[in-house]
Amino acid sequence: MPNVLPFKIEDLHAGFAEANPAFANRIVYIDTKERFLLIYDNGQLVAEFPITPGSTKLPAPIRVWKIVGIATLPVFRHDEGILNYGVKSDSAFILPAGPNNPVGILWMGLSKPHVGIHRNEPA
Repeated sequence: MPNVLPFKIEDLHAGFAEANPAFANRIVYIDTKERFLLIYDNGQLVAEFPITPGSTKLPAPIRVWKIVGIATLPVFRHDEGILNYGVKSDSAFILPAGPNNPVGILWMGLSKPHVGIHRNEPA
């Protein structure tokens, strides 16, 4: 279990987290074969989480990515083009923010458009 301070979803505010220089040396490694996300700080493993990388139709891309932004209480743009082919379409539904949103209460956008790290089930 991660060592995370307790919080109430009601106390969260939609927006973007500011960069924290204390985390500049952290590396996020995603093992798609073993299905784990590992976080290293200066070479030491500090966290490990089970994951579901990508989908059957659009598996997680293999590459080194940079986290370019972290959004709390994000809305979700349900776009079949992105979900099935990785290409934005003109037809989409906007789902409201909240714990039952498909991406959950936090989205870490990566340096590839439409790809991010999130929790996809209610907290």
